[in-house]
Amino acid sequence: MDFRTQKRLSNDDSSLPSSSESADTTDTLLEKSLSPYREKNLPFWREHIKIVLVTGTAFLFLFAFSAIVFENNRKLEKQLQSSLIYSPANEALKWNVVEWEHDDGAQGDYVGEPRPVLEKAWRDIFDIMNVRLSEQDLMAVGRLEDAVALPDGSGYAGTLNVFHELHCIWWLYKYVHKDHYFEGATPQEQAIMKLHSHHCLNYLRKSAMCHSDVGVITYNWKQGSLKPKATATTHQCADWSHITQWSSSRSFNMTKPGYIVNPSLGPIFKEGEAEGLAVGIPEHEVDVNVDVDAIS
Repeated sequence: MDFRTQKRLSNDDSSLPSSSESADTTDTLLEKSLSPYREKNLPFWREHIKIVLVTGTAFLFLFAFSAIVFENNRKLEKQLQSSLIYSPANEALKWNVVEWEHDDGAQGDYVGEPRPVLEKAWRDIFDIMNVRLSEQDLMAVGRLEDAVALPDGSGYAGTLNVFHELHCIWWLYKYVHKDHYFEGATPQEQAIMKLHSHHCLNYLRKSAMCHSDVGVITYNWKQGSLKPKATATTHQCADWSHITQWSSSRSFNMTKPGYIVNPSLGPIFKEGEAEGLAVGIPEHEVDVNVDVDAIS
């Protein structure tokens, strides 16, 4: 082969791809063949990622919102609980919204003229007013020292505040009808009754201001009436049946002769002494050595 032939062949070989050029060409062809697949599936993955991100963000938002609500409720509950004084009867509290008729008049078993039905209704209240308290209850309120222990070892004597309020209402009812309940009272006894009535009035005043029912009273014009009339009112009320059930399960008869004994003075009641008394409230402990002229 002469030089010209070799040169011609050499020139012809230059038109063939080199090994590196062949590899590049193969990669390019492969990439082109895969391109439709990638273009077809890339939007799916993008949508999938978008869904995951949106779902995750929504979940985190709901979780954070729930955590905030839970924490706020926990703080509110803690705040409400911390504002309550301790009472073993807190477990019996159940609140209801109740509407009272403003113009209900003297209706029901607790009002009206003295009669057996009325007196039984009040007696049923006071039959359960004295309750057993545990040593833990007395420690919780800081009154264990000198507490009145029951002789059977079942606990200590106690009364819920609401029964003191009810006692005062009952006492004032009797004072209104003193000709019936206190007929023939001496001037000294009348002075004691008047003093105790003032105690009850002041106690009920403090109780009303303490509870401070902030329910709204509104007024309407009534046909034929010059002045506006108050409408029915809405109140947040404890379910009284729950209170009476709680008290009934812990009540004891404090008036039982010889049951409660003063360590230094003897039995607080002897036979026949407790009849008609709402025991546990200082109706029978008013100082008899009062200055009649000062309070009459």
